[in-house]
Order: sequence, then structure tokens, then C-alpha cells
Amino acid sequence: MDNIILKEVNLIQSQPIRDFVLSILTRAPEYFWKISSSSSGKYHPADENSLGGELLHTRRVAKIAEDLCRNFEVVGDDRDCVIGAAL
Repeated sequence: MDNIILKEVNLIQSQPIRDFVLSILTRAPEYFWKISSSSSGKYHPADENSLGGELLHTRRVAKIAEDLCRNFEVVGDDRDCVIGAAL
């Protein structure tokens, strides 16, 4: 697993939820960490359509999930599940 995503994983405060998300990410196929986010390039920014683009996209989705939780006052395990699902 690429350690760069640990920053986003560590946004999850609940240890059991964090452990679950880590267990899923460690099973991601090796190509996940290297592929671009889009085969056509139509629906993603240019920097996500190159090597590592899917990982960059996933990190951005987790950040947006965190921001939405803050704005809508989603807290606790609910917040952690939203961020975990984004990852």
C-alpha cells in the first residue's frame, strides 16, 4: 500500500473503522496505486489522467468527504464511515 494515503486514513478517528479501511486498502490490486483515474480523460482533471491519478483522485475525494462532514456537522463513527467509504 502506498504510504501517501495514510494521511487520509488517519483522518478516521475510530480505531476499528480505521483498521477496517486499512485492511481493505492493503488488498487493493497493485495497479490501483499506479493507474490513471480515467481511461478516456473526459471526466477528470489532467493531473489525474497520468501515473498515480487514481490515488490522487481518491485522496481528493476523501478530503471533500471530510469537508462535507464538517459543513453538515457529521461527527463520530458516521463521519469516519463517510471518509472510509470515500477511500
